[in-house]
Amino acid sequence: MALSEPFREHHFQAMQHLKRFTNDPHDTQSLDAAIEEYREVVLILSGEPPARRYRFYGSLGDALIHRARISIYHTPADTSSSQPDLEDAINILSPILQEMKDELADTTMKYPNMSTLELRASILCTPESIAWIGSLLSQCFLIQYRQSGSLGAFEECLNLRFEAVEKTAEGSRELPARLHNLVTVLLQKQEALPVTLRDIDKVVDFARKALTLATHQRPIDLAGLASYHNTLGSALSFRYERYGQRSDLDEAYVSYRTAVNSGTPYEHPHMPLFLANLSSFLIENGSKIDSLPEQVVKESIDACLEALRIFDDNPDIPHGISRSSILSTLHSIFRYKHLILPHDSPVDDLKTALAYIQEAIACCPPHSGTKASLVGNLGGCLATLVPFQQPEVAVEAIRAFEEAQDILDASESNAPHSLTSRAQFLSSFSLSLVVQYRCAAPHDLDILRRAIRMKEEQGLVFIPPANKAEYVWEYASAQYFLKRQEKLATSGALQEDSLADILESLRDGSASSESSTLGRLRCIMLSLKILRESVSSNGNAPRPKLAALYDAYVALLPQIAWVGLSFRERLDTLATGLSEIPSLYDDRLPVGQHARPIGTSRKKLLISIVSDAIQHALVTGRYREALEFIDRGHALFWSEAERVRLSSDAARRATEAATSDASQSTLPSPAIALLTEFQEVAMSFERASTAVAFDSMPDDDPSLAVTELLYQPHYDPMEQESYQHRSREYVSIEQHRLMTRWEELLVEIRAQPLLANFMERRTADAIISRATQLGGPVVVLNASNYGCDAIVLGQSAILRVPLPDISVQQLESLSRVLEARLKDAGLGQREAASEEENYRPAAFVHLFEKPNKDLLQDALRKTTAVLWDDVMKPIVDKLGLTPSEHPGRMWIFPSGHFSGLPIHCAGVHASGKHGECIQDYAIVSYLPSFSSIMEDPTPEPQHVKTLTVRQTRMPKQPPLPGTRREVDSIKGLLQARGHAVFELSENGATIKAVLDASEECHWVHFACHGSQKSANPMDSALRLADGELTLWQLMRPFQNSDESLNKDEDYWEEYQQYRSAPFSSSAKAIYRQKHISVKPTFAFLSACQTSMGDNRHQGEALHMVGGMIFAGYRSIVGTLWSMDDDKGEFVARKVYEAMLGEKGETEQGAPMAAWMPFIHMGI
Repeated sequence: MALSEPFREHHFQAMQHLKRFTNDPHDTQSLDAAIEEYREVVLILSGEPPARRYRFYGSLGDALIHRARISIYHTPADTSSSQPDLEDAINILSPILQEMKDELADTTMKYPNMSTLELRASILCTPESIAWIGSLLSQCFLIQYRQSGSLGAFEECLNLRFEAVEKTAEGSRELPARLHNLVTVLLQKQEALPVTLRDIDKVVDFARKALTLATHQRPIDLAGLASYHNTLGSALSFRYERYGQRSDLDEAYVSYRTAVNSGTPYEHPHMPLFLANLSSFLIENGSKIDSLPEQVVKESIDACLEALRIFDDNPDIPHGISRSSILSTLHSIFRYKHLILPHDSPVDDLKTALAYIQEAIACCPPHSGTKASLVGNLGGCLATLVPFQQPEVAVEAIRAFEEAQDILDASESNAPHSLTSRAQFLSSFSLSLVVQYRCAAPHDLDILRRAIRMKEEQGLVFIPPANKAEYVWEYASAQYFLKRQEKLATSGALQEDSLADILESLRDGSASSESSTLGRLRCIMLSLKILRESVSSNGNAPRPKLAALYDAYVALLPQIAWVGLSFRERLDTLATGLSEIPSLYDDRLPVGQHARPIGTSRKKLLISIVSDAIQHALVTGRYREALEFIDRGHALFWSEAERVRLSSDAARRATEAATSDASQSTLPSPAIALLTEFQEVAMSFERASTAVAFDSMPDDDPSLAVTELLYQPHYDPMEQESYQHRSREYVSIEQHRLMTRWEELLVEIRAQPLLANFMERRTADAIISRATQLGGPVVVLNASNYGCDAIVLGQSAILRVPLPDISVQQLESLSRVLEARLKDAGLGQREAASEEENYRPAAFVHLFEKPNKDLLQDALRKTTAVLWDDVMKPIVDKLGLTPSEHPGRMWIFPSGHFSGLPIHCAGVHASGKHGECIQDYAIVSYLPSFSSIMEDPTPEPQHVKTLTVRQTRMPKQPPLPGTRREVDSIKGLLQARGHAVFELSENGATIKAVLDASEECHWVHFACHGSQKSANPMDSALRLADGELTLWQLMRPFQNSDESLNKDEDYWEEYQQYRSAPFSSSAKAIYRQKHISVKPTFAFLSACQTSMGDNRHQGEALHMVGGMIFAGYRSIVGTLWSMDDDKGEFVARKVYEAMLGEKGETEQGAPMAAWMPFIHMGI
């Protein structure tokens, strides 16, 4: 092309004007002049091919977009000021983009192998040039979407940004920025379009890829890196909000902090945005990160004040955030501080928050959606002052909400983000009205009715699908509260018919598959509450409705312990995920309670509603459903993990059966392929799950690599983050993906011929069948708010034994008193006798010389007497058992409130005489779940190998001289009968040595110190020479490099898989079956608290014994609380004599606390 003189002149002038504007962003006249010059350039080139024109069209479009942004920044309330430039840019960029695509398509068809360099040399359009124009055009549609809410504009923007990324070559310096721009749009998709798990994963993947690529570019763009870190933090926060994965929360915190501390100058235009985002994140999640509340508040305030300083120093530069937004964040911080920190004068922080929000309103443009939101926040802040003897501000709060509503009504914007703000505002307005009703006008039901109308309008405005169930629960709670208040005013009783609409909406909420599990469960819980209260007031039980609700509740419950989360995250969820949270719609809530931290008196509902479901099924004669409720509603932590573990075995068996004779295979090839992939996914998941559980993984282990979409952790030159931390994050993502794929494959497999019932949950018939083979009754104890029962298996029919003389309240009282007496007696560890070197520190004085021994003995006698009279004796009588010198066996499954009580000692143990007790009728063993009886029994070999582990002395621990006598006694007993014994003691009993040796022995015996960690039961441990052997380590990968066996390569590959797999995994089971003849069956944990659970995880069997049963041991002796060192030898010898078929002498007069701690669990 021969460039004309007019073209050269206009182009030169345009570039000069743009240069002046770049040097001085306030010089908008230069920008206007540049635009006019570019218009002339475009006019001159109108007849040229697109490859010769696009750069100049793009420059004009870019300049128009800049001018539109300036208009929006200076006149945010006037959306029309930017529209002409946006429409002009779209009219310029859209046609040239289509021409470029058509030219590239024609060229590709004619010359399919032409490279990008050859295209450029031929002056033809390239994918890169199309990506640039598409990126510019996407900015126009994004601005239109933000101003008008047009979903069409949003979809155009999203498609263009995806296309820009696809057409940008790997290695291009533009790729990080285009990925980053795509992420910013994807983060807004939740406001405009439905969002799936895959969408959210894409957001995080793209954000991480952009950051990784930008990190490796040279020279490093520090400002760009800060933006990428900030965006990655937003992406991870978004995924955490939807799926609650703790690793996302931790990584988001790191990303936000890195954005602020990455070396970017504080004068950077977007630094206030980074600081404000960090502050907002801390306020929303401060209680969940590993920082003290005081530190969280201080860091948040410092970050926001610094953002405000930078903004005020450079007021005319776009910062990506407004001054009013920073002030609003400061207001939120001080309201948060008021809630979480103790105060002598809590009103002070609220008044500080009030001052900030008032200042934010003052500097916000009038008649904007932002101002409406700020005025609504003002109303919420005023409402929190009402309970502090300031009821007069209730009227001011309502007035503020009404003003905000007027602003919103006057606004013409229907953008989804505006609808979200309006919905949040209406929710706050509704709650403020409830506050006014409760605290200032408790008899004015019109205020309450207005609050509910606001709540209803919130639902009509905008509710994201993921929040539907939570909204339904809140709205139904408000409606039910109003109806109760109306009936109280008229002294009437609520009828079920009058609640039909509420129950129907709750049914819809609980069926919302896109909503969170917690929200759906809350809908079911409220429905149960309404129906139960209807029963108590009317006396007519709507049993079919209750049954349907209980069925739905138990079916959803396993998702609380979803194994896509790490072990630690599941523990946290089980401990705190489902509690009865007091709300403003609760009659029991005292005035002002809502203004203080909520959660200190939450009542655990996870187990109690399951127990109610079991009791209701029994009352209505649905015994089999009751049995399945027991199986699916207890020990969720273990049962869900076991289900995945067994799935690989199930897939392997089905595949082997189908492929053993290909000519007669009944399964089609697609089904076999699905089963094979399912097995691989299950085994990969076990490894990833274990790695995340222990917060560690080998850096050089290729088997833990994530999918190819993920990128290696980057090295941040400005702040060296822990590689190990990032490795955990990657493995956590892989774990999440694998579990999602596992569930997808399960659905696909069940759609195949002959596989409809593949991996179905256990049925009642399967449980009954296995129970009848045990040789004794299996007794399930259930304690419900509506009655206690025993369910007896082992016969042809299920037997129900009502227990009318015991209640949940009595069981709670027994547990509370016994726990207090044990604590007073100092039963925290295995207690040593004083015979060795006069070792008698005050903390370890012999148990039975303590002044609290009488109180403990008395509590034990009362507890066991109640358990006998009101629990076990009715069962014994119903079964027709009689006292015997050689009683048979009985298995107890103590669910819920029965767990942790010494049921195996139920009886009359009065001082000086022996009364009736359960030992006269049966030898009692415990079951942590039905899983422990479902496997086929393994016959013991003629000669067993036994590992004994002894620790007589440990630093900072009392000596245990009894352990030497105990181990010598059982060692002699076993060796005298031809059984091999392998002993590890003192310094030789290391964690690694014990784990390795235990794999080669049938039986293991520990005689040492042990402890239960109530804060984190999975850290409960046996204390060995080099540290604590925790419950976690029973499932962590074993590492051993000292093998020197002469085996072939196939063996070593299998061996390495075996060594690196969790102890309880399928990989170990397969290896043992092929190469090891030993299967561990029995363990004796002669240490303290090895079967002691904790109240936070009631019914979960989260203790050493429960973990070892999950790991594969079928029979274990453990302790409910601390044991006496003197009595360990006696109890152990009696157990081994019984196992070897010998009869020993009994010991009379032993204190109850000496032998009661010992229990047997398993078969």
